[in-house]
Amino acid sequence: MTSARVAARPPSRSAALHKRLDHLALRWQARLESDSADRIVPWVTALVLFLVLGALALGRARSLEAGTDLAAYLQGTWLINHGDPPFVSLTGDHLLAEQAGFVFYPLAWLTRVVPAVPALLLTQAAALSVATVPLWHFARRVARLRGGAALTVLIAYALYPALHNINQADVHLATLALPLLLAAA
Repeated sequence: MTSARVAARPPSRSAALHKRLDHLALRWQARLESDSADRIVPWVTALVLFLVLGALALGRARSLEAGTDLAAYLQGTWLINHGDPPFVSLTGDHLLAEQAGFVFYPLAWLTRVVPAVPALLLTQAAALSVATVPLWHFARRVARLRGGAALTVLIAYALYPALHNINQADVHLATLALPLLLAAA
């Protein structure tokens, strides 16, 4: 009689909660495997990462801890917008002598419309964050990872210390090439 009484007892709250969490996890795993997840997840990740990287970069610039690289690029944008060659007095060299970054000219022209510091820092943050889209497609199509594993790759990229170091270390034109390099892979 006691075995019938035990079998008729409803499951405990912790067992019911565990079952609900398992069911919820399976549903989210199934959603990550859908085609709509391949279109939405990388862009949502890029948006969230852009907000974080942009806020961190602007916060550092606002706290007046920006370095000489940002100052050199700011002077370069001013010189380009006024029709002068970008010979930066801080370094004594032509701004494009080191990297031949001709992509800097459209960035300098952008600063005619928007303030220079946010334009430069947010463009860099956008390039670093948009790199999650080709990274997601690489993980899903080339490496054939499932949705959860591909999302883990994006999270690892977003938490990678070198990514945050390059974002916090003023402006570097090489970061603008990152999404294109990942897309070419």
